[in-house]
Amino acid sequence: MARVVTPPASTCSRRLCPLIALVVFLAGMVSSCQVGDSGPSQPTATVSMAPATPETVGSPPPPPIPPTASLVPTPDTFAALSPTTAPPEQVAEVYAYETELPPSSNNRLKNIRLVIKKLNGTALPAGDEFSFNRTVGARTVKAGFRKATIVVKGQKKEGIGGGVCQVSTTLYNAAQLAGMTITEHHAHSRDIGYVEEGQDAAVNYGSLDLKFRNDTEKSFVIECTLTKTTVQVRLCEQRKADLTPEPTATPAPS
Repeated sequence: MARVVTPPASTCSRRLCPLIALVVFLAGMVSSCQVGDSGPSQPTATVSMAPATPETVGSPPPPPIPPTASLVPTPDTFAALSPTTAPPEQVAEVYAYETELPPSSNNRLKNIRLVIKKLNGTALPAGDEFSFNRTVGARTVKAGFRKATIVVKGQKKEGIGGGVCQVSTTLYNAAQLAGMTITEHHAHSRDIGYVEEGQDAAVNYGSLDLKFRNDTEKSFVIECTLTKTTVQVRLCEQRKADLTPEPTATPAPS
């Protein structure tokens, strides 16, 4: 119910008083009116007309509500999500090379396995020179080598130790990758097929050797593998383990 407030007659003329009374009456009606009355099933909102006070008249509008902050990835965020990796000084280097295995006889495969067994685990300390013939030894029947295809003066023939040169060739290329200094190297007298010309390394005990010097500041170890299709050689950096024993507590005298 609206309340009409009529001002005193002394403050307004007869013409203005009814108009003022009407404005006050309408203001009262708005204060009690409900907005959004579209049916009993919808909620309504009440709009109230609060009277102006000295504190609200002329005061600045309230500050806008800041928008909700969004999660924007930053470099720190990406760093936190990145997988943990070991520091570079703790990562060992590996230099690997492989050659495709051509159709081979059982004797050739046995020779390759024997050479791999002799090379595996060979240490290459910094500053030392490696010799293939010194490491593998003479290719003789007594040493376990068999007859297989070899290359002599551009011709293929049967000889003791056939297949050994594929291992020396693979090792030669791995040594180049590792930055070794080649001190002796010989190519075959004809194309051998499993590497490009000039990238092979012919060896023959007593006459042709493969030698290289480790002029790096790192030590390596040789690892060789024979698969069904390839000969693989890896030069793996060898890091010195801390073998210093931990101090033991001296038992207190009883």
